[in-house]
Amino acid sequence: MRWPGRAAYRVDPSEFHWGSPGSPGRQSRATGAPSNDDVEGLAIGKSRFTRSVSDQCLAALKEDPLFQDCLLPDIVKGDVFPAVRYDDMVDFYHAGGRLFQYRNREFNTHTNYLLTQRNPHCPYLTELHVSDLKRIGFFADEYEHIKGRAHQGLSRGRGRVERGLVGQICSGFRQLMKVDTSSAVQVVPLDVEVAFRKGQSESGAKRIDLVLLNLRSGRLRFCEVKRGDSTDLDEPPTGKPKVANQLNRYRDQVHDNNEQIPREYSNHLAILQSLLPMSLPPHPKLEVDPTWPIFLLVLGEPGDEKLRDKLRSRHLERYPCLVRSDAASIDLAELWDEVDLWPGAAGRAGL
Repeated sequence: MRWPGRAAYRVDPSEFHWGSPGSPGRQSRATGAPSNDDVEGLAIGKSRFTRSVSDQCLAALKEDPLFQDCLLPDIVKGDVFPAVRYDDMVDFYHAGGRLFQYRNREFNTHTNYLLTQRNPHCPYLTELHVSDLKRIGFFADEYEHIKGRAHQGLSRGRGRVERGLVGQICSGFRQLMKVDTSSAVQVVPLDVEVAFRKGQSESGAKRIDLVLLNLRSGRLRFCEVKRGDSTDLDEPPTGKPKVANQLNRYRDQVHDNNEQIPREYSNHLAILQSLLPMSLPPHPKLEVDPTWPIFLLVLGEPGDEKLRDKLRSRHLERYPCLVRSDAASIDLAELWDEVDLWPGAAGRAGL
């Protein structure tokens, strides 16, 4: 599948509200040159948040057969979710796992997605099994096999299951691929596994599960997703639940990058518009939601009293805590509105 005539990505700073085109320290991400904010962040050890892909990298990606024939059709269907990163990297997620990463103008994937095990419960191989393994040719030829292996990985580890739930929510991104659905959409998934890096790498950085964009208001919200039976929700005899520590850490990171985040996500949208046949409706200037920038979404039974008791923890009072039973059927606009109406500490008895 090819989309001829789509121009290479070039950001107009005034169009995406980065300030005036001549303002100091602001250069197009297409140049790859760091802004003053980036240099300062490196110097003093602050976390950084950037979204950047060069014209040359985008042009090469759009011509790659794996993207044209496999990934792009699945993005349009909502089966694959694209996520812009930094330094010419783009990640492609399926079922909550990173299916491919485009980096240094080539794709890479995890070795676990390339091997077929005779027994999924036993990761070990005999010499006979090794002799049966076939040589991998091109990723495009193994695409459906790699997707299948990604699905299999969802059952291994609670964190992977939660990422699978996030993947179901992200299928809503497909609404931006058609004019008849994009014109009515209010809230869309914008990013997943968001890391605020220090230095040149995201290695070891904690990742926020999901970012939502309200196209009517231009506001951004970060969302941590947990299963209802996650031990991260349990409050120890002394101390805080692990999820409270996570949310506090994410809150501080978002606060520290409050000016960078809207600018970089404007850039993120510009890159996606160049890469994909998107029909993005007009929207206001982006900003981090000033009232509820972070909230907790728990996938469990809303009538589970034990779960409700956990979410009444005083350590979670500053965060909206919403419960849904089915990730695939979540209406993101309704979810957003429920966060807007969150009572805060004074009304938590009605949780």
